[in-house]
Amino acid sequence: MSDTEEVPLEEIAEEEEVEAGEAEAEEQGGDEEGDEGEEFEEEVSGDVEAEAADVSAAPDAGLGYVEAPDTGEVAEIILVTTSLGSIRRQFFSSQRLKNFLDCKGVVYVIIDSNRDTSSAKNLKDVELFKEWKANRILKATEETEFSSEPEVIIPQVLVDGVFVGDETVVQDFEEDGDL
Repeated sequence: MSDTEEVPLEEIAEEEEVEAGEAEAEEQGGDEEGDEGEEFEEEVSGDVEAEAADVSAAPDAGLGYVEAPDTGEVAEIILVTTSLGSIRRQFFSSQRLKNFLDCKGVVYVIIDSNRDTSSAKNLKDVELFKEWKANRILKATEETEFSSEPEVIIPQVLVDGVFVGDETVVQDFEEDGDL
């Protein structure tokens, strides 16, 4: 027989919780007199819009800029690009535009016009691409005597389903301060 006493796991867990609670109370700087946490209590009015207005009316807090008000409206930005590296001009233009949008902190959706990648990943990109091309949402080159079907310009940006431009147009918007 062993001299050790068996202690149920439930009692051990309760002791650990009590010890953790005491340690947390000490970290928060609670008094020994029992008025723990009174310093941290804050009155909440329940009016979220009024509190948000108070925050937005605050000065820039030394950040160097004042945040724009959040209107709750967000535009859907779509980047039509290609992952096919054999057409280098389109591929590198797509990468530059993707990097530019990333640097600006823009949230966007990528539609890859490469049929191989889309079908391998079981994506609907090709279906969307074909539908938008048929509905003339995507900007295409002019028909020439060598091709009966115009080619879609890649990359291009759509905002709420409206063509904005390709890489050079987006860069021009940035230079003019219109972006």
